[in-house]
Amino acid sequence: MPRFRAAPSRSSHTLLRRFLRLAIPISLQSMVGALYGVVDMYMVGHLGASAVAAVGLASSFIGVLFLVLVALGSGVSVLASQYQGHGSAEGVRQVTAQGVMLSLLCCVPIVLLFVWQAPALLALASPDPALIAQGAPFLAVVAISILSPAITIPFESSLRAVGYAVFPAVLGMACIPLNALANYLFIFGWGPIPEMGVLGSAIGTLLVRVFHLLALLGICYGRRLPVIFWFSTLLSALQSGPLRHFMGIAVPLLIHDVLWAFGMIVYNFVFARSGTEALAAFSQLGVIESVLICGFVGCSVACSTLLGQSLGRGALQEAWDQARYMLLACLVLSALGGMGLWFFSEVVAGFSSRLQGDALAFYIYGLEILGLTLSLRIINMVGIVGVLRSGADTRATIIIDLVGMWLVGLPLAAAGILWLNLPFTWLYLIPVLQEAIKLLMTLYRIAQRRWLRNLVLTATNP
Repeated sequence: MPRFRAAPSRSSHTLLRRFLRLAIPISLQSMVGALYGVVDMYMVGHLGASAVAAVGLASSFIGVLFLVLVALGSGVSVLASQYQGHGSAEGVRQVTAQGVMLSLLCCVPIVLLFVWQAPALLALASPDPALIAQGAPFLAVVAISILSPAITIPFESSLRAVGYAVFPAVLGMACIPLNALANYLFIFGWGPIPEMGVLGSAIGTLLVRVFHLLALLGICYGRRLPVIFWFSTLLSALQSGPLRHFMGIAVPLLIHDVLWAFGMIVYNFVFARSGTEALAAFSQLGVIESVLICGFVGCSVACSTLLGQSLGRGALQEAWDQARYMLLACLVLSALGGMGLWFFSEVVAGFSSRLQGDALAFYIYGLEILGLTLSLRIINMVGIVGVLRSGADTRATIIIDLVGMWLVGLPLAAAGILWLNLPFTWLYLIPVLQEAIKLLMTLYRIAQRRWLRNLVLTATNP
């Protein structure tokens, strides 16, 4: 098996500059966006542990829908970056159009399901009537708001692939304080705006997402950026050949992300059965984990973009060297971040949560474990999303997550609660074992080099 060492020093500085130029704005946008979730949870925390658990459980359903969009956005990013490396501007526009249309087609039926069946879906996870009463309206309104990201995510994915990483990041970060302000106003009320509690958080999110969509489209079409498409482009993009090629990349990504998202819902179901306090801690930990993961999302996107451009040019050895170098850089950065979280776990708990008693103790313990194992999660994310997906090696990524989550993590978690009655301190270690198994499989697959593929040639020479 080839060793994972850094790329030659002659090119490493140039690669690092390109990597950081893409990664930093994306990570900042993603991390600040996730921090807004921390602020929301903090505000909702004033309403009690039941409100926190309700938002966390409802958000796990929304996570499925959101990850459908992210999966299709990944397909857009993979193909757009390779078309950019190949020099095909029309290919970039077609891929953007395909991503938008398929995102909307996937979203609408799921949104309708969440709106009409919100109480029944939440009742599957928890029998707590207070949780269902607060979570059902929240789920319905936030589901409607997802129609906006169904359009913005494909556009942003395509923009990053062609080198416009700063503009969507700045716009996204500008919406974060607006989101926090709107949520505060609707949660607690102000002037003519009545106090709405948990539902107010969803309404604020809906309004800001609509604003984000209108601003993004206005700037893209107003400045004639290279990702915009018109009706003629849409017609050509939906022809059987180009559409079949896009679906061949996007559908496996969709399957992978939906399997992962449903797995996270099952995890919430499992922890819901261990009690409201454990579910509240697990939900709060999920928000913090999202912030940390989002801090490295830019690394995986930058990795995928740079590798995709190299693969689109046919520079396979260059892509191999770049992948090893970027994985090593992410390992160092994530280890430093994880140690910081472990050392300051109580400080982080103090400013990010209103939990008390057992829920707070569970939360601090989870932060410590999360800090010690952060590198496992980050290398898995960059290895799967940044490296394997750059060459559309999606069959392998499905197998990796199927084994890690569905054959190891979830069965052990279910057994731990239903038969062994394990406490939270043991249950929270099960996802760590899952990540360790995934890491071994991910690195092995990367070393096989089967992901080193030029997808543009595949499209032109089926």
